[in-house]
Amino acid sequence: MLFGYAKMEPQYDYNPDKAKQLLKEANFDFNQTVRLASPQGRYLFDTQVAEAVQAYLQAIGVKARAESL
Repeated sequence: MLFGYAKMEPQYDYNPDKAKQLLKEANFDFNQTVRLASPQGRYLFDTQVAEAVQAYLQAIGVKARAESL
């Protein structure tokens, strides 16, 4: 056990089909483009994290545009 370690319960498996299903049930408009705003320069991986989230969203049919602030 490491200092500061905490097991998070419950954890969800990666399931793009379930994500798409839940968005459809919530009447999400798949024709819209979602804007992802992320800070720039403070942390090394800000842009990479935003691009990864953008890719996950695109994998389930959500159009996303990542922007650096």
